[in-house]
Amino acid sequence: MIAKITPDICFSAPCIAFDFDGTLCDSNGDILATLRETLMLHGFPMPDTKIIRIGPPLEVMIQESLGGRIEPETIELLVREYRRIYEMSEYAASPLYPGAFELLEQLRDRDIPLAIATNKRESAIRRILAKKELMPFFEVVLACDSGGERWSKERMLGHVLQTTKARPESSLFFGDTPGDILAGRAIGMRSIATVYGYGEHQELLDARPDYLCERLTDLVY
Repeated sequence: MIAKITPDICFSAPCIAFDFDGTLCDSNGDILATLRETLMLHGFPMPDTKIIRIGPPLEVMIQESLGGRIEPETIELLVREYRRIYEMSEYAASPLYPGAFELLEQLRDRDIPLAIATNKRESAIRRILAKKELMPFFEVVLACDSGGERWSKERMLGHVLQTTKARPESSLFFGDTPGDILAGRAIGMRSIATVYGYGEHQELLDARPDYLCERLTDLVY
């Protein structure tokens, strides 16, 4: 039985990192709208949204959405078009999850270093954080292409710990996919599965997170 994360555990951490989509923000609306526009511009039908997995890298999401039979050159073209459209968005269909803003405020007030580790591109995550007035909360913001390099979640978390000088065994990483959980474990951080996000519930359990989070509001004092 995996325990639920509690406010006491959360607010005693020396450092907390968060994934973004499916963790702090319900980005589903804007992601699907951007995918629909991208596919339409290139003559592809929009698939049933039930088969679209949000959370994996963009290349994987698009390939899976089209049934996995598309040439790599076409996937690259669609990825570029998707990013162009998405990074111009106002993100009106990407609300924060209930309790997210309040939790970040309270953690900041306790002087707990906070970080973002996301598979979004850096230009997109910084734009959406600015739009949602979240930038002041984070000491570190890392994306899949930060500094023009390719970053895995494991590398991002290692950099977060190095920057904040926090002990990994008592630091926390919130994420909604099995990959997030495995990355946290690999770097020695305690992982929290946000079961309200986009990951399959049983896959999250199988990844053996340290804790489960059913609602961010449960952590707000």
